[in-house]
Amino acid sequence: MKSRVLIAFAWGMVTRRPGSSTTSELDGITGSSLHQTIKSVDQLIETFKATTGAPGVSACISIGGAIIYSKGFGLADVEQGVSVSPQTKFRIASISKSFTSLLTGRLIDQARLDLNADIRTYLPDFSPKTLEGKSSPISMKHLLSHTSGVRDYYKAGEEKKTDMCPEEMLITKAYDSAHDSLAIFRDDALIHLPGEDYLYSSHGYVVAAAVIEAIVANTHPPKPLFERPARLKEVLDINEKKDTGTKLSNDSKSGSLFKQLFAFLGLHNTCLDEPNAVIPFRARPYRREKSNGCLANTPWVDNSYKWSGGGILSTAPDLIQMANHVAGIYLGQYEGMENLAVVSRKTLVNFLWSPVCGTVQGSWLPGGLYGLGWFVARRSTAPSDKARSLNQPDRLYVGHTGGAVGFTSILLLSLPICMEQMCQSAPSLVQISQLPPICVAILVNQEGAHGIGSLAIQIVETLTGALLASNISNNWTSLSSITAKAAH
Repeated sequence: MKSRVLIAFAWGMVTRRPGSSTTSELDGITGSSLHQTIKSVDQLIETFKATTGAPGVSACISIGGAIIYSKGFGLADVEQGVSVSPQTKFRIASISKSFTSLLTGRLIDQARLDLNADIRTYLPDFSPKTLEGKSSPISMKHLLSHTSGVRDYYKAGEEKKTDMCPEEMLITKAYDSAHDSLAIFRDDALIHLPGEDYLYSSHGYVVAAAVIEAIVANTHPPKPLFERPARLKEVLDINEKKDTGTKLSNDSKSGSLFKQLFAFLGLHNTCLDEPNAVIPFRARPYRREKSNGCLANTPWVDNSYKWSGGGILSTAPDLIQMANHVAGIYLGQYEGMENLAVVSRKTLVNFLWSPVCGTVQGSWLPGGLYGLGWFVARRSTAPSDKARSLNQPDRLYVGHTGGAVGFTSILLLSLPICMEQMCQSAPSLVQISQLPPICVAILVNQEGAHGIGSLAIQIVETLTGALLASNISNNWTSLSSITAKAAH
C-alpha cells in the first residue's frame, strides 16, 4: 500500500491570516528521518490493531495545521472485504460532545446563554430530584462538565452490568429532537445534587441539547445560530421538508443545528448517524464476544436520541479539520476575522477548555480534568514525565475519547501553552514549548478497543521527539511545504 505523506509545517496557517504565505524553507524532518517517523507511527497503529483484534483503524495527523498522515488499516466491512480508507465514516461516539460544546460556545458568544443560569429558565418542564427528594438548580456548566447529577445509562441504585452494553445504548426508537429524548429519563432521580460530584453522563448532553433547542426556538425575532450562506441553505431546505414530533421548528432541532455546524466548519464527510440512511463509506460496527473472543456484528441501534452525546459519524481527516480550526482559534489565527471562527478565543479558553474542579480523569490522561465537552491536561502531569530533564517541553493536551456500539475513537490535540490562567500557575522551571500544534484522530470499528488513549499519546510523543530532534522548536515559524512519498 502506498500513502502520500504531506509535511507542511504551516505555522503560518495558525499565526497568519488565511491566504498569507511564508517564503523561507524549513530544514526539518526530511528524507530518512521523515520515513522513520512515519514508519514508527505505522508500527504503533499496527501493534494496537493486532492487540485489540480490531477489524479496521483510520488515523489522521496534522502538524501546524497541515495534514501529514492520513491512512486506513484493515477492513471497514469484514464480510464484504471493504478496506478502511481516509474516507471511511465511523461513529465518533462521545467526541460528539465536543461538537455540542462548540454549539454552546456559539450561544455564549451571541449572549444568548448564561452558563450558570438555572436551566429551568429554558426548560421549565425539566426539574429532577434525588432519591431523597432533594433538588437544586442545574446549570449548563453542570451538564457540560458532567457534574449535574443527571444519570447516564443506569438509574440511581441500579446495578451496573460490566459484561454487556447498557440497554439504553441499544435503543432502536427514532427521536425527533433532544427535547423528545428527555422522555427516556425525565422522571428519573438525580444520582447526586448538581455540583457535588462528577458522573460522566451522555444523558446530561441530551439535556444540554434540549436547552440549545429551546434557546434557538424561543429567540424573538428569530436569530440563526449561524449565518446562512448558500452552503447552509441546502442543508436547511432539506430539513424543512420534515415536520414531525415536537412544537420546535425544524431548524431549531438539534439535528439541524449540528448540520449547520458541520457546514460552517466545512466538514463534508461528517453527518448524523441515521441508521436507515444510505451513507457512503460507512464502516460496519463490530465487537469481540466475551465468551470466545470471536468477532461479531453488533446490534442495530438508533442514536437519534443522543446526537449531542454520541450520535455523529465522521472521518479521521474531518476530525482533524475541526481540531485545526479550534487550535487556530486558540493560537490567535482569527484575530480580526472573528466571523470566520466557530467560537471566540475568549469563550474557548475561559469556558470550553477551562478545567472544572473535581472532574479528575482516568489513567489514559494522568492529571487531566474535564472542561465543557473537552478533556484538558498538561503534558507535564504524566508520571513518565517526572524523570525528564527540565528542557523537555510542557504542552497543553485537549481532546476527547469515545466508545459506542461497535466503535472506539479519540481526538487529541497537543498545543503550546498560552492559556493565560495556566501560564500563571505553571511550574517556573518547566519550559513552555513553542513546537507547532500536533493533532491526532484515531477511529476504530470495534467497541471496547482498549488502549486507544495511550496510542494517541504515544503518537504525539513520537512526533514531538522528531520535531525536537530536528531543532524545529526555535525555527518553526519559517515554513514551507515538503512533499514526500512513502511506500508501505
